[in-house]
Amino acid sequence: MITHEIYFRIPRLLQNSFLQTTMASIKMGNNVKFIKEISKYELIKTKKGVRLLGAYTKSPNKFQSKGLVILLHGWEGSIDSSYIIRMGNFLIANGFDIFRLNFRDHGNTHHLNEGIFLGTLIEEVYDAIIQIMQKYNLPTYVVGFSLGGNFAIRFALLYNKRIRNNKKTKFKDILELIFAVSPAIDPKKSTMVIDQDLIYKKYFLQKWKESLKLKQFYFPYLYNFEPFLKIDSIMELTEKGILKFTNYKSIDEYFAKYTISNFSFKNLKVPIYILTSHDDPIIPVEDFQFLKKISNIHLCITEKGGHNGFIMDFQFHCYYMDLFADIIRTLNLTKFF
Repeated sequence: MITHEIYFRIPRLLQNSFLQTTMASIKMGNNVKFIKEISKYELIKTKKGVRLLGAYTKSPNKFQSKGLVILLHGWEGSIDSSYIIRMGNFLIANGFDIFRLNFRDHGNTHHLNEGIFLGTLIEEVYDAIIQIMQKYNLPTYVVGFSLGGNFAIRFALLYNKRIRNNKKTKFKDILELIFAVSPAIDPKKSTMVIDQDLIYKKYFLQKWKESLKLKQFYFPYLYNFEPFLKIDSIMELTEKGILKFTNYKSIDEYFAKYTISNFSFKNLKVPIYILTSHDDPIIPVEDFQFLKKISNIHLCITEKGGHNGFIMDFQFHCYYMDLFADIIRTLNLTKFF
């Protein structure tokens, strides 16, 4: 286990945690048009018939690709979320190919599957990532933000068990590392934190309810979310939805299924790098304490940065870009960075 307390320069005007967190999601400083023009959309069908939409972008760099970076967004985000586009633009400018993957019911993909999105649906995301790795056959890095960071860590643990520690596997092991930015470690605790803040609660409730309306529109014979749209608590809405539309017996059982501390890190051979900040208003920094005892986990903690922010200037250059590049250089995984 390596823990770094990291300081990076942020202009005084940008140091506020709420400002950092808010700016992480705004569209300024993004070249969305460019990345969309050179992207190819792909529909992935998992072994269980789940369909997930993603976008592959090959770097226009004249050199051979340095590898493939698979980007995972946060809850109610998408492959077009600002932090995904910022990181994507940085990566393709530096010679990496990228694949931005939508979770179920994200990025206007509600029509692709009858079932609703749950934070526990790691198997379909794992299957999709494995298919992407097999198709492009390049050294692969998985980068996740917020809930996407949670998925990235759980992917690493499954991959560690099924591929890296499995002597009988025939899968070509091309995974280099996992990089999680502001990952949701304890989803129940984070939900409670969001509910206690009027601004964050309003933001996520509005996005979630719009998502539920879309799901009902495409599958009116399965869902009637009208009674749920009047609920003014993310925790209450989660609990009632879980009890009505899933087989989980309680909300605690549901949250426990994707709380990172409940998973085994035994014999971890997949390097996992985690970036978080002391002032993250959604993910308490103390949630990461148990990770300090685990080998092959590299925990990078900054004083400032908010949630998914880490914005260093008014051009929206973000520290997670520099940290990712530093990790690659330190491990000597590519001679081009």
